[in-house]
Parts: sequence; C-alpha cells; structure tokens
Amino acid sequence: MKVNYTAIADAVLDGETYEQAFERLSALTETVDKDIQTADIKAYLTLVGKRLAIEEGAHDSAKIARLSFADFESYRLTENPAYKVQLTSVLDNLITDGYLDANDKTAILSLGEDSKPVWPGLKAGHVQMAIMYRESGAV
Repeated sequence: MKVNYTAIADAVLDGETYEQAFERLSALTETVDKDIQTADIKAYLTLVGKRLAIEEGAHDSAKIARLSFADFESYRLTENPAYKVQLTSVLDNLITDGYLDANDKTAILSLGEDSKPVWPGLKAGHVQMAIMYRESGAV
C-alpha cells in the first residue's frame, strides 16, 4: 500500500493525538453501491405485504415492475448506473399508483448500499508519521 502522508495529515484535526486521529480515521466509512438481487426485493415486498398487490396490479407501473423483476436477476449497480436509474423509476411509478410509499423505496434502494473504509489498510504508524511530517513542514 502506497501511503499518502499528505492526505492523512490533511485529515488529522488540530489538537488530535495520533492515537485519536487513527481511531477516528479508522472508523470512517463511505457508502458505495452494491448489486441488488431481485429476490431480495421480492422478499422485502412479501414481508411488508405489498408483493401480491403488485403481482396482481392492473396499472402499467405494476406490469413494468413484474417484467423488470422477471427480466433481471439483479440490478448491477456496480456495473452500470443506469440500473439504479431504472429501478428508481420503477419504484417511483409504483409510489405514484399507490403500491408503495417513500419508506418502501428507501428500504429497497438501501439494499444496494454498502460501506467501505475511507482509509483501508491505515496503520497507527501512518498517522504518526503524517503528523510528524506535517509538523516538520515536509507535507
């Protein structure tokens, strides 16, 4: 791992010890997309009692949702942002026609969220060196 001491030094707050900074920076995560399995969406809809209404619904939104859920094994959010746009559109249309509400949309879209560390592989020594470099003017 190539260590960017300047970036680490910039992330350290004034007055933080390297131990405090290391603990804080190690805990930082960022949200990233992950694929949503259609089976997970169907399971959610079943658990909240809304799948049957969509399966039997006569509105175009329900028909499109059924086709979408049948055609896609997963929404590959990691491969193509268009999948999230398409899924969001399907959900918005289902909300408009009364099959879902905003909480359902949030829950379904959250199936496509994961977190990863902002500073993977960070060691206490990296933070300590970054602070030392900053204090000496090297970074």
